[in-house]
Amino acid sequence: MASTPLTQVISLLYRYADDDRDTLQERLLSARKTAWESALRREAQAHGCPGVPNAPRFDDLSELKRMSREDADSIAATFNRDVEREVERLYETNPRGNRNYYTSNLERWNTARNQWKLPQVALVTDTTTTEYARQRFREMNYPSDTRYVFDGAPPTCPDCTERYAAGIVDETYTRRFPCPRHPGCPHQWVALKTPKLDCADMWRG
Repeated sequence: MASTPLTQVISLLYRYADDDRDTLQERLLSARKTAWESALRREAQAHGCPGVPNAPRFDDLSELKRMSREDADSIAATFNRDVEREVERLYETNPRGNRNYYTSNLERWNTARNQWKLPQVALVTDTTTTEYARQRFREMNYPSDTRYVFDGAPPTCPDCTERYAAGIVDETYTRRFPCPRHPGCPHQWVALKTPKLDCADMWRG
């Protein structure tokens, strides 16, 4: 990392601080709460049951908080690493650059980065929460002897290939290997036989 006093100050100014990470965590949790309710509503509707699901609570809320905290930590660490690399690149390009040189270029860099990074974060947040909600819906509503298959596009990565090769599995297996298996994973666990559920007794969060 370039280590002039100016580049050190610039890097510190642009880094995620603890307060920034906490704010991001709360935003992610808010998005997850929305995704949770949407996913449970769709699952219930697929069984012919209208109505509003419960907001996440108890262990489920704790899990969504854990997911949001881990993601916020990861996003902050990645951004801090990326911004340091960009400051270093700018220094190597123009060692005599002043503060305006760094700030203007970093603003452009961050704007361009956000154009692809923010949708990526939103997709991962929605997908991981949706799959967790679907898993909990099955766990709480489906018979314990329900069997599942790994469904989706032909697998290309080793992990997805192994899940696909596992064939027919039980609920315990799907909890051990929850979807998505990786960012952009197009697969999900699907019940071989969808059970008929009673709307009055249905768990909805």
